Amino acid sequence: MTCEAEELNQLISEGADALSAKSKKERFDEQGWDSLKASPFYKVLREYKDVLPDDIPAELPQDKGVQHEIDLVPGTKYCVTRQWPLPREQVKAIDDFFESCRKAGQLRESKSPHSAPTFCVKKPQGGWRIIHAYNKMNDATVPAQTPIPRKDVIIDSMTSSTIFSTLDLRDGFYQILMRESDIPLTAVSTPSGMLWEWLVMPQGLKNAPATFNRCATHLLRSVRDFAPSYFDDVFIHSRAVNGKSDVEMHTEHLRKLLELMRKHKLYANLKKCIFGATEIPVLGYLVGKNGVRPDPGKELRQFLGLATYLCKYVSNYAGKIRPLSQLLKKEAAWEWTADCQQAFEAVKQGLTEAPILAVADQDRPFHVVEYKPGRLNVVADALSRRPDYAVQEADANAVGVVRTTTPSSSLLDEVKAAYAHDADAKQLVEYFSTPSDKSRQKLAKHLRARVHRYRVHNGLLLYSAVDDNADRIVVPDDHELKLKITYEYHDAPTSGHPGREKTYACLLLESPVQMGTQLPMSTADHPQTDGQTERVNRVLVDTMKSYAHSFHQWSDCLPMAEFAINNSAGPAANKEHELNQVFSSDAMDFVQRRQAVIRS
Repeated sequence: MTCEAEELNQLISEGADALSAKSKKERFDEQGWDSLKASPFYKVLREYKDVLPDDIPAELPQDKGVQHEIDLVPGTKYCVTRQWPLPREQVKAIDDFFESCRKAGQLRESKSPHSAPTFCVKKPQGGWRIIHAYNKMNDATVPAQTPIPRKDVIIDSMTSSTIFSTLDLRDGFYQILMRESDIPLTAVSTPSGMLWEWLVMPQGLKNAPATFNRCATHLLRSVRDFAPSYFDDVFIHSRAVNGKSDVEMHTEHLRKLLELMRKHKLYANLKKCIFGATEIPVLGYLVGKNGVRPDPGKELRQFLGLATYLCKYVSNYAGKIRPLSQLLKKEAAWEWTADCQQAFEAVKQGLTEAPILAVADQDRPFHVVEYKPGRLNVVADALSRRPDYAVQEADANAVGVVRTTTPSSSLLDEVKAAYAHDADAKQLVEYFSTPSDKSRQKLAKHLRARVHRYRVHNGLLLYSAVDDNADRIVVPDDHELKLKITYEYHDAPTSGHPGREKTYACLLLESPVQMGTQLPMSTADHPQTDGQTERVNRVLVDTMKSYAHSFHQWSDCLPMAEFAINNSAGPAANKEHELNQVFSSDAMDFVQRRQAVIRS
């Protein structure tokens, strides 16, 4: 019996060493029934293989005594959010997901006045997690006050234990029924145009985690002493008691827990479970037979967080922490190498050097470093500072002055006469006729603040702006006079002002017109007057909606959208796309490569 126990302990110890040497992704890929054959708990696990299935039974779950309830704030109206476009891959994943849930009886078609959009989130192990944006519904939901299990209580309950296992409950949300009256509130839309409502608790609701935690705590209450739960994680711990070894006790504990899960039809993800280890990760810590210690990954992340706060004081900070940053990747196994230790010491040294910790002595003299222009700092940067190497810029579309006009005497006389009917202009003209402090005080408040910009010359009131010395004639507030000036100097054929369209036509459209291009005019800022432009704008907007993952990313996707449109074939069946016509070669398939471009 002693030899058998020693062999079991050796297997457990080897399993713990392998656990610490592998990353989460490696454990997820390798965990299976074949890999568990060497485990002393393989037999009991096979007895309850229906609790650890590859696929959960496609059926409506039984009532577990806890239903999810949605209590809305009084006065809440309909909560509706429109569905936004999604990439084709995600649309297919959403349609397949809803079809499988429909066959399982977990949802049904809806006529609810409420609606929330659906989107996807990439899972770390691959595949898509379907999420619903219940933002408006959550804002109108009364928050639940279900207490969250305390981490310190869970960890303290594992004191003196020598063998541990963890179970990850699978699709726990979909194992809880909705309250019948709240089913219409769960209505969700899909990019395919369907409206569904959930019979089970969906992802994304405000109080869903609290309901699931309440359900797990309620169902697993009888095994809480050796199998505490924290949301979808269950931690099993055992030690030798009453002449039974820790392996025997752990086997009994696993059997009781799995039997309870079978009774209430709870399922666990075999690939995410850990069985019979001497140390397991528990809520950011590593709990084992020797006690509790911080998770190295969490501890390293805390250190780098502090160091990053002061990174501007460390030269080449990103290069120094590179070996440490590699350890924080999800696919990386924890292995503290010599490069990691060297990087750790280099960061500590950079943070504790004297120039970093020194405090300025106010009693000692200070030296002010004066900025030195590049043309005077020839020795420091001779080539890049040479002014003769500067890139010369020129405006190819610059319009020169071809004619100037001078107001006629009759028009100037009309301006002078109109000053008498303008309140501000009349005050300024009277002030400049006899300027004094007393007459200045008679001016209106807004005129006193800028009177220094005005002057009177030959009976005309002139105004000078801040950034130039050019004098401008002040035109009084007279509608007929302003209309006459506008017509004479900006509209008449003799004014020398051809207008915006004629200027563009003269300067920019000469070559295109020679090639047969026509210029149909449309109203400014109203593309609806031009059907072709309106159609192009619609294609561009639809393309941006399809490939921009967020509202803040559209500008980043604009070059790709342009590429996609130029790489698409025309309406005619035999028409090549623009890139083929210009470059005489096919460009890469944008649809197949867009995800790689976005991620890079």
